[in-house]
Amino acid sequence: MTRTIRIERAALAALLLLALPALGAELRGEVVLEGGQRFGRGPVGPGTVVSVAAYPLEGQPLPRWAPRRLAVEVRERRFRPLYRVLRRGDSLLVRNRDRVFHELFSLSTVRPFRARLAPRGRAGAQARLRFDEAGTWHVFCRIHGSMYMRIDVVETPYVEVLPGGGRFRLTGLAPGRWRLRVAAVGADTLEVEADAVTSPPPLRLVLRVRGGA
Repeated sequence: MTRTIRIERAALAALLLLALPALGAELRGEVVLEGGQRFGRGPVGPGTVVSVAAYPLEGQPLPRWAPRRLAVEVRERRFRPLYRVLRRGDSLLVRNRDRVFHELFSLSTVRPFRARLAPRGRAGAQARLRFDEAGTWHVFCRIHGSMYMRIDVVETPYVEVLPGGGRFRLTGLAPGRWRLRVAAVGADTLEVEADAVTSPPPLRLVLRVRGGA
């Protein structure tokens, strides 16, 4: 009797696995950076951070993701890092490590924000920002004109951040057509469609960068 029950359970588990969509597909390749100067400070190089995000185009389901808490520091009148990639629902803590005030503001078509940061060690030296919508925010300081940061909020768990470009591999995708979104500071966002399969040929994505960190 016990043996029969075990066999039935094993058969049921096998049927359930067959009923699930195949998630062994992937997208992989390399992001190549091309361009000139980084805000006049030299050629594009390892300091240019690139994000690669994948969005389904044929109704493939996306797994749920838990909100995360990330951080950025303002030190020596500079955002560190100057590019942050968040998922929708994440929050960002901005800490002021300088001994001066900063008046932050953003330009965005989604929901611009403002934040006043007191000098380090004082009340109000940090601000927590929550991002519940996907989009891009360009962040500046009203007091210090050289300060800049870019925030991208994506609506997918499939995202990689590549210092200096390089190779990426997005795994666990449902098979089918996907849209790849490639972005970096000082670059126009690149969007490419590709098919996710079990062993895909590597993609070569060229991102033109005009300026960056």
